[in-house]
Amino acid sequence: MNEKNIEAQIQEIFKNFNNKNYEIVIDECLNLIRLNYKIPIIYNLLGTVFNFKKEYEKSLEYYLQGVKLEPGNEELHRNIGKNYLFLKKYTNAEKEFSTAIEIKKQNPDALLHLGIIYLQIKNDKKAIEFLEKSLQFNPLFTESLYNLGLCHKNLGDFQKAIEYYKRAIKSNLNHLKSYNNLGVCYLTINDYKSALDILTQCLEKYPEYSHALNNLGSVNLALKKYNEAEINFTNAYKLNKNLITAGIQKIFLKRKKCDWSSENEITELMHNSISVDAEVIPWQCLGMEDNPKNHLIRAKKYSNKFKLKSHNNNVYNNSKIRIGYFASDFYQHAGMINMLGIFKNHNKKKYEIIGLYYGDIKKDKMHNKIKKYFDEFYYVENLTDEQIANFSKKIKVDIAINRSGHTDKARGNIFSFRAAPIQINYLGYPGTLGQEGIDYIIADKFVIPENNQKYYSEKIIYIDNSFYPKDNPRVISNQNYTKSEIGISERSFVFCSLNNSYKITPEEFEVWISILKNVKNSILVLLSNSNEMKKNIISEAIKNKLDP
Repeated sequence: MNEKNIEAQIQEIFKNFNNKNYEIVIDECLNLIRLNYKIPIIYNLLGTVFNFKKEYEKSLEYYLQGVKLEPGNEELHRNIGKNYLFLKKYTNAEKEFSTAIEIKKQNPDALLHLGIIYLQIKNDKKAIEFLEKSLQFNPLFTESLYNLGLCHKNLGDFQKAIEYYKRAIKSNLNHLKSYNNLGVCYLTINDYKSALDILTQCLEKYPEYSHALNNLGSVNLALKKYNEAEINFTNAYKLNKNLITAGIQKIFLKRKKCDWSSENEITELMHNSISVDAEVIPWQCLGMEDNPKNHLIRAKKYSNKFKLKSHNNNVYNNSKIRIGYFASDFYQHAGMINMLGIFKNHNKKKYEIIGLYYGDIKKDKMHNKIKKYFDEFYYVENLTDEQIANFSKKIKVDIAINRSGHTDKARGNIFSFRAAPIQINYLGYPGTLGQEGIDYIIADKFVIPENNQKYYSEKIIYIDNSFYPKDNPRVISNQNYTKSEIGISERSFVFCSLNNSYKITPEEFEVWISILKNVKNSILVLLSNSNEMKKNIISEAIKNKLDP
């Protein structure tokens, strides 16, 4: 075959490649190789086709043969690097992209991928260096702008992340991942209106984007629009069964209204939450499965994004031990009402207590009451995670108490920067955090029996009797209530469960039914949160032949 015919055949191969006739491309390229034609572009095309087919080892094989024929081919080095990146061989990938840059200095794509490598290995600051260099050659490079958003989001600098996601969208109005992550940032900083707007825009462009649907569900959940949130989570999980967090959120919201129609899905969801490579917020799983080993697995998977980024071996030699309480919720709610007694009763001769409030700031009556017992109190909601940790070091906090754990609005990343030499998980989340740098958990032997110690990443500080605080001087109402005031016969015996409704499962209800049927003139009183919850509970009562 003469040179002219070869050129024509390669042009034909390109035509089939552009038309996505990949099997024909493979056959024609392999035929030329069998005829002993050593042309680098043939190997590059084969590598690319197998890359599209996600056969990365096969793709790599052809790219490597191509680069042997033409070692100075910058594109081949980048393609090899991308394959190593897919295969998570980061050292090899870094070498190939660096070689590509040596061959071609102005190389935004290679710089982008070096940034992605460092993003993957949790070195966000190094990733930022390369991504910003790539923008010097291409200021409108959408992927670099998007990945810079990811880096700053990981570092807890949500305002900077928002800036980059907006720039990415401006450079490409259809870059869905930027819309989605921008929505997450707005949600994190409690700007629910902006989160709702941007995620709605995203879903108008692509209604079946499961991750955006899931995040829209989280926004509606924060806005207490529970029915809308449930629909979002249901649709997200239907579209993407690997989006386990959406399935769990759906069950959680159904349980809030005592709708147990999807309980049969829980076993599979709990299994997948530990076996599938997917991040699941652990706290909602605490009420769905009583298995401390699995809770530890989930916590470690979730905390993988909170890898320890710095150390703190400082010995401050403060005149008193300085204890910093870090929380998103210094306001009126059950946990903080009882912590009031702790703040009030600290031994001020030995300790100074410092409040660091990073959440959605609510200065209600309880907040103002709590605040006066602190030696120092700071509102740090506008600081990045690293800035909060550095501020804690600046004011010489000896012991950091992580009150929020893995609950909603917690910022676990603060503790990955070692806010204090000693860091403790206490009260807000009684499960293990599975997080590097969290040294201790405060508990009692009822919450963590000794035989369950192995399922906690933290060392356990046991408190006698109960780890849960109570503010002893709290005044109990002196008003006397009668049963008849709420329509109950004075001759009845009343059982109560005033837990949140999502904690009621069919198993508990079955036990209560048995008790009510066996105790004459007995009544069960539950705490209602909605008309739907009442309707569902009454329906269950009638099904079991009880007087609703």
